[in-house]
Amino acid sequence: MKASNGIIGSPKINLLKMCQQADNVCNSKENLEKPLVTIVITTYNSEVTIEDVLNALLLQDYSLKFLEVIVVDGCSIDRTVDRVKEFLERYHDKFYDFKLIVHDKNYGVSKARNDGIRLARGEYIMILDSDVVLPSNAINTMVSFLESNPKVGFCRPLLLYDSTDIVMRWLYDINVGRIQMLLSCADATLIRREALEKAGLYDEAMGPPFSVDEDLELGARIWKAGYQGVMLGNVIARHLKVTGDAHLNKLIGKRKANKMTLVTYGRWLIGYFRKPHRVAWYKFLKSLPLKLKFNFIFSSLFLPFTATLFLGLLIPLPHYINILALAYMILAYLNTLRDFTSKPRHIHKSIFLALLACINRSVRTLAALYAIIELKLTRVGKS
Repeated sequence: MKASNGIIGSPKINLLKMCQQADNVCNSKENLEKPLVTIVITTYNSEVTIEDVLNALLLQDYSLKFLEVIVVDGCSIDRTVDRVKEFLERYHDKFYDFKLIVHDKNYGVSKARNDGIRLARGEYIMILDSDVVLPSNAINTMVSFLESNPKVGFCRPLLLYDSTDIVMRWLYDINVGRIQMLLSCADATLIRREALEKAGLYDEAMGPPFSVDEDLELGARIWKAGYQGVMLGNVIARHLKVTGDAHLNKLIGKRKANKMTLVTYGRWLIGYFRKPHRVAWYKFLKSLPLKLKFNFIFSSLFLPFTATLFLGLLIPLPHYINILALAYMILAYLNTLRDFTSKPRHIHKSIFLALLACINRSVRTLAALYAIIELKLTRVGKS
């Protein structure tokens, strides 16, 4: 996403409300009506990473007196809660406020995030995962960006993964220093409160206890509410290597969750046809604004037309069908390639990533179509 799209250079507005007049208390936490930023951190068996995540907050070049931290734990069975309590006891007074909420069981990340958001008092709310370490300039840069760009509803740093996965490495390479369109509200996303008020919170029905695509679905609703989402390639956050997402482990196996190969990628694609995934993608597509919905569906037809083209090599088909299939396949690919544009030295990475995206969108949309048919048949059966 480039500056010419109206993302950068919008009139600057000031969303910080200062100087609360109450009880003549001169030392009442800078007399703020509410803190500017609330950071909602969700944890579940995160003892390996949570200390690094919390310590990174202390190093922010943004005043901690303007930061409210809310940690929501999903009933961890390791020492996650103990580590958060230790941090809270030592550094609570440095922040505007610091809360710890512990659920009686793991309800999923959507409910955990929503519970944190409901308690948040900030004009901006950061959704921070328990395995993402922020650089010292993250909050300051992101808040300044949103204040200067009122059309942007949420933004996120570029993620540098502690992983040998070539796809993640290449995504990082092509996006360094760039501002790119973003749909996902996860990892370390800073969101305007007013955008959440218009779009709503995370959908808690999407796959508990292992929430699925809830971040994309919320992002789609924020776009539909009239805002944009961007990834800031000049802010680099570190995504720590962990043992793998529990749902992903179940989907493709624990050993392979952190090392994606063509075989495991294929298993991942097949896994999209499982009920939580196919329903989630259907909800995501349904929530998208019309223009983005058209772009996704347009790209999603890449695989069917490619199959038609290969079928024409095996059995005789009218020439116009082969030409039409080839033309559509090229157009669908080029439409997707726009999302992965990069500097000339990384063009081969863009070409490969765009191809993977076309295949991914095609398979997921077919799975969503399956979900729609299933839903219609269920309604017919009940009637």
